[in-house]
Amino acid sequence: MKRRLKFLVAAITAVLPFSAFAQDGAGSVRLGVEIPVSIVNVPMFMTIDRLKEKGVEVSIVEFQSPETMTLALRNGEVDFIGTSAGTTFSAIDAGLEGKAFLGMAMSDFLMVAKKDLTTCQSLDGKNVGVQSREGTTGVLTIRWLEAECPDARPNVLIVPGSENRVAGLIAGQLDASPIDSQNTAQLMALKPGEFTTIESFSKAGVLASLYFASNRWLEEQAPTVKVLVEEYNAVVNDITKDRSEFARRTKELLPDTDPEIVQAVVDGYVDRKVLVPVSGVQPDVIEDALEFYGSARPYAKIKTAEDVATTEFVTGREGQ
Repeated sequence: MKRRLKFLVAAITAVLPFSAFAQDGAGSVRLGVEIPVSIVNVPMFMTIDRLKEKGVEVSIVEFQSPETMTLALRNGEVDFIGTSAGTTFSAIDAGLEGKAFLGMAMSDFLMVAKKDLTTCQSLDGKNVGVQSREGTTGVLTIRWLEAECPDARPNVLIVPGSENRVAGLIAGQLDASPIDSQNTAQLMALKPGEFTTIESFSKAGVLASLYFASNRWLEEQAPTVKVLVEEYNAVVNDITKDRSEFARRTKELLPDTDPEIVQAVVDGYVDRKVLVPVSGVQPDVIEDALEFYGSARPYAKIKTAEDVATTEFVTGREGQ
């Protein structure tokens, strides 16, 4: 897996140089990105190319975990980040003055398990890895276990990153784990016949991730934020009409992955409408997400969608 990480970083450098772009008064942004990156990041990379043409100065900062990335946002080291909705809500509840201003993606996780583990109940006593207790994979897993097999008692372990959970599955350290579709497809191709997916785990309509910034930056850089959001939504809308550029950029990002696997993942993203820049910050979606993530650990300060998200910068809808 270390070899794959090296390929990913090299691919990002080739697709999107980590340097400041020329500025002509259009503003600047510092984006926090968790590595290794995946298909969900590609629309933002495509957006940044368009921002370059508008004279926006952009720099990218890499992080190994959502927690360190959120801390960097708190400390003013980056302007905005793309991260888990649960991580965002927990940070705001803990006192970080910021809001989600752009939706990122709905849930894209499958419960991957050793081939002989085909039901929720079969995980009793087994090691199940999740990103975090409050994150999407953690809450999805706990709620699924409670609903599908309340008598099962698996060992739920914290293993950040789908890449690391895949490595744990291959090494036999994990028996099952929620894995994003990209890494699931790669694992199935790498280890054919050794793993399966437990179908009852899938849950449509759960907001998984969003773009999050400090209130101060959103206020002081409002014109730049508006341009960023408009271009990102335009990219997503273009993808729904013609996915070829999305596929090309994703294949460049993942040069060591079978192009047919990448294409299948891209098709799944578009067909299932995983990308949700506009609807991902609408009050009804945010309220549902607050109920969902708050079931893991009730929020002390957050009361409504307005406490964690703003629709000030989004217009129209995705998929137009």
